[in-house]
Amino acid sequence: MRNGPAVASRSGVLATRCSSFDSIAAGALDVLRESNRRVPEDVGVVGFDDSAWALRCRPALSMVRQPADQLGRMAAQRVLAQLRGDDTPGEGTLLETSIVWRDSA
Repeated sequence: MRNGPAVASRSGVLATRCSSFDSIAAGALDVLRESNRRVPEDVGVVGFDDSAWALRCRPALSMVRQPADQLGRMAAQRVLAQLRGDDTPGEGTLLETSIVWRDSA
């Protein structure tokens, strides 16, 4: 799926997944409103990032919160390791996330 809002219908239940930024989830709310869909009654929306966008939207967006401090720390550690010439893992690292439930889902 491309980045951006994706709306799917299954058994009469609609859901939208916003895979990039809260601003895209906010845009999905606008498109759904223009399509006469009610959030969360008709469609649940969950974004990814939990920035200030999430609270500015109406309804307030439910979010997957990233551990930004851990992401930054690990990125810096890997860059420093590469600069030292150390072997660095080629695969990604899985970090724990949390869901912040608000009014959109």
